[in-house]
This record gives sequence, structure tokens and C-alpha cells, in this order.
Amino acid sequence: MDRPIFSSGTIFHLQQLGTQYRRRGGRRFHLGDERERLELLRLTSQSEDQVIQKYYRHFWQQLEPEQGDALVKENGIAAPAPLREDRSVGAGVA
Repeated sequence: MDRPIFSSGTIFHLQQLGTQYRRRGGRRFHLGDERERLELLRLTSQSEDQVIQKYYRHFWQQLEPEQGDALVKENGIAAPAPLREDRSVGAGVA
């Protein structure tokens, strides 16, 4: 994949993701550096932290489908797992 061109919405969510990862994981990424940007995406795609996953999902939703496919195929970044339904007692009962 050539260097991706992200929309302003994607950039916003990438910055939010980086901020949350720094707050929760303690590491800062320089998002202007492609290698660091990809490392942030690799780490957050594999994170089990629900807050990180929420921000990662917001970022992913802003991508064009081709961008998401390229990140998965060419960079080893995992797409977000499908959301699980809440099956707790009383969930969805009106």
C-alpha cells in the first residue's frame, strides 16, 4: 500500500486513539512518522482494553474499505472484532 491519505475524520480519530493509548499504556507515538503510526495501529488492534478498542473501532469506521483491507493485508493490522450482543439477564427486554 502506498502511503495512505486519511480524511480529516480519520486523522481526528487516530489522534484520539493515540491520546487514549498514551493515557492507558504510557507510550507516545509520533503520528507523523508512518512506522510509529502503524505500530500504534498494530498495538491497539490487539489490545483487550475496552476503551482502546472503542477508540480503535471509531478510527476504523472512518476508513475507506480499501484502506482497511490494505492495513490488514499489507501491514498485519487486525480489523476490529464484531461487536458482541449483550446477552446479560434482561438485556433487550422492554
